[in-house]
Amino acid sequence: MSVLIPVKNKPSCIIKAIENPSLNGILIGLHLSWQKVEVDKGFFPCCSGQGSRELTNPATADSHLPLLGHCQLIQRRKRVERLLERYQKIWPQATKLPHNLSQARSAALLRKLSDVIKGYQSQCHISYTSRSEPSLLWSLAFACTWRFGIQSHVINFSQDPVDLIPPADTQQQTHALFVEKIDRLWDPRRAEALEALITYAYNANAYIWLELSQPAPGTSPRPNVRSYSGARAAFETLAQMREKPPLDFLDDDARSKLASLCHSPRPFHLGVDL
Repeated sequence: MSVLIPVKNKPSCIIKAIENPSLNGILIGLHLSWQKVEVDKGFFPCCSGQGSRELTNPATADSHLPLLGHCQLIQRRKRVERLLERYQKIWPQATKLPHNLSQARSAALLRKLSDVIKGYQSQCHISYTSRSEPSLLWSLAFACTWRFGIQSHVINFSQDPVDLIPPADTQQQTHALFVEKIDRLWDPRRAEALEALITYAYNANAYIWLELSQPAPGTSPRPNVRSYSGARAAFETLAQMREKPPLDFLDDDARSKLASLCHSPRPFHLGVDL
């Protein structure tokens, strides 16, 4: 089998180097604005930001036919573009782009993702928030997509959960799910939707991060139901349901799969085109 090597005086491909978490910056090598995503050509001297470069084949060195080698650069950039479009669709009122983090927070996030991918940490994480703003999961998704070449799917559960499962044409490549604003799991339909997501992640051996909307205790106003005892009883029943740990509303199978993902680290097995 012949071996293709880069043309002399051309540096090695940079796209693999950005998977090193010690290089800080969620989107290092990219220029991202609300309108577009551009590759920093100076950051990629190997191909001038084109995602392809000329190669030589020692077995056919005398051939005048050029050989081009392609990397994941353009594919990753296009995936970042689609992720940005989804971010703007879900959060049209957002004033901050997800990759704009402090250096310390960016470095910690990249180290965590690297450990998960290597199997040093579990591939499922659960967090809680009561904030009504884009979550840190978007920053994680952008880092997964650009820095580590892992196609990511972000879901806002508080909206109508109709497009939870990744599109059929991307399912074989989607290995990271980020689910923000999970709420109202006492509704059986919403619990079933989350169960389907957990099953998808389990079967695909995917990385999944769940963010549950959990308001601070005692902050929800209690309605005035003194004039009708039936309404008081109904409210008390609903209040008890809402105080129940949210994941307890899932069925036994989903909770078992989630426990496996959260407590048994498994190394990633990525698709060949990632």
